[in-house]
Amino acid sequence: EISSSCHQPIIDNFAWCERVTGSRHELPCRHFDIMDLVPKGCYNEGDNFEKKKYDIFSSPLLLKPLCGTHGCNCPGLASVDMDVSGLPCVDNSRSKTVRLFQEGPSGPLFVVWALRLKRLGIKMGILENTPDIVIQTVYFLLYDLYDIFQIFADMEDCGHSGISRSRTYIVVVMRSAMKQIYCPVQLHTEISSFIKATVRTTPSDYLTASDLEVKLEAAEVARVRGVVFRSNSLDLSYLLNDRELDAIEQLCKAYEDRFEEQAVNDCNLVFFLGDNPGWAKTWSAVSKRIPTYRRNSSSGKMWYPSRGRWLTHAERCPSLQ
Repeated sequence: EISSSCHQPIIDNFAWCERVTGSRHELPCRHFDIMDLVPKGCYNEGDNFEKKKYDIFSSPLLLKPLCGTHGCNCPGLASVDMDVSGLPCVDNSRSKTVRLFQEGPSGPLFVVWALRLKRLGIKMGILENTPDIVIQTVYFLLYDLYDIFQIFADMEDCGHSGISRSRTYIVVVMRSAMKQIYCPVQLHTEISSFIKATVRTTPSDYLTASDLEVKLEAAEVARVRGVVFRSNSLDLSYLLNDRELDAIEQLCKAYEDRFEEQAVNDCNLVFFLGDNPGWAKTWSAVSKRIPTYRRNSSSGKMWYPSRGRWLTHAERCPSLQ
């Protein structure tokens, strides 16, 4: 994990797993950049993806990168039976005006990921990414040795139909080492169909915070924004800035013009206040889902007009499943 802000949560998650299971394990190695697995300068940034692939595949695989857990070069990337990787999707994301896909800056990371699978003979790999990833890129890297299955998934597949987060999982399986007994795509379809028929959440289901939790978060926002905290109020609109209030006004008007109903009467209506409504209406009015979290979601608020408050940080956790 290259982002330092993620390092402590990784350790915290490991500790939580130990508490839940009642087991004790040595803290795992934590490496930084997947590009540390190949020599620096082994490819030219200005070359196209095909040439980068050729150069990286011609390079040695460095199996002892620096470890953040032990402070030395640990052999923590030895062969495993299954690899699960979530590689950067910034070059594939629809949020970018100009998408470069595999030709973008993240392209070499996919090449190194494929190189490790091949060199170490890893039998199965699962790659998570945005649905718009160019699947031909994975075929170009791995099809000589691996069978490839692409599964498209959304939160409703596991019962969270009140959330929007479409992903794809690309399963690669080494032909010489594995025997297919069932199609993974069909298996996902059958399981998700059963779950969707059993449970379906709505945006209002994620409003689980107690009055005390709402007030504690309101008190912190009031402190940060220099506003007097109102301990007797659960309507948090007094804590919003002018831009956020203007966004709510525009979105409420757009909702009422379109649906001929008052926005405050829809308990499942959610506005994301981090975007400019004049550019994009990021809301649940049409999809009936909490809008997809993006990079600016940490500062932008998910506002429920019917409740006069936003989704608290604690409530965001279940909506990130």
